[in-house]
Amino acid sequence: MIKTWIRRLVPESAISAYHLWLARAAAVAYGHPSEQLIVVGVTGTNGKSSTVQYIGRILEHAGFRAGWTTTVGFKVGPHEWVNDKKMTMLGRFATQRLLREMVRAGCTHAIIETSSQGILQHRHAGIHYDVAVFTNLTPEHIEAHGGFDRYKATKGRLFAELATAKEKVIDGRGVQKASVVNGLDEHAEYFLSFRAGVPFVFGKNAKDVRITKDGTVFTLEGVPFSFKSLGRFNYENVLAAITTCRSLGMPLGEIAEAVAALEPVPGRLEVMDVGQSFAVVVDYAYEPASLAAVYEAIKLFGYARLIHVTGSAGGGRDVARRAIIGQMAAEHDD
Repeated sequence: MIKTWIRRLVPESAISAYHLWLARAAAVAYGHPSEQLIVVGVTGTNGKSSTVQYIGRILEHAGFRAGWTTTVGFKVGPHEWVNDKKMTMLGRFATQRLLREMVRAGCTHAIIETSSQGILQHRHAGIHYDVAVFTNLTPEHIEAHGGFDRYKATKGRLFAELATAKEKVIDGRGVQKASVVNGLDEHAEYFLSFRAGVPFVFGKNAKDVRITKDGTVFTLEGVPFSFKSLGRFNYENVLAAITTCRSLGMPLGEIAEAVAALEPVPGRLEVMDVGQSFAVVVDYAYEPASLAAVYEAIKLFGYARLIHVTGSAGGGRDVARRAIIGQMAAEHDD
């Protein structure tokens, strides 16, 4: 209630300046921890949490120590816990505190799910990013931005700011800036236009792609890949993670070994098997585009009947999607 009245009485520019000041103050308070980490920011409409975790797991398989923050959970060194804050990107002091804890835990890399809402409120300010990753863009979450173009522009700020940021130096070595972009998305050129470091594009150069209910296989530059996760969107998330790790200097063969060891992300097309005679799949999808991708993926099971249990529209900000999800359920479910 108080926040609502403040937004009505205080100019938007003043609120924005306040958020920016808070972010910079938080970075100072915790001693600019991102300067001691290689920082990857993942943005886009869908697939951010999975992509963050895939990047982190691949890095750890290669012997690095990674920390991350996502909608799903947090990881600092060996410790992981569920995100119960009801926020994809935490407030400025909380994020900086986590980054400082990552440094203390000996982490070399931090992967941050960087939401448009977080960027809009400058929660990302004071974090020195080295790599920006774009997964995809669909007309979701636009209620907080006043339209799709402003939503896209907010996402683009991560790349624009990376383009003008100084190259980081850790232990006397420069860290290469890079932008990793989904070449299959219609907005790819927009995100590449910022020229934010070395460009890496994924999605168009994989060959012999086969997606089944048992997993996915494909070949990338002659190197065979296989992983257990289901669905086209998980395939694109894994491609994003592979390309990000390449931008960080990992050899493709080493990445392939790590990808083969990846476990499906909990709550993301997660198959529950306790010996029952029917398939049960759990997915966090609460946006129309995500739900459509889930419906497409579960066709792999060749079901006779489909029962869909849904209990959330992803919070209270965008109530318009509730009717759309209901309509989709009516069209697809038995």
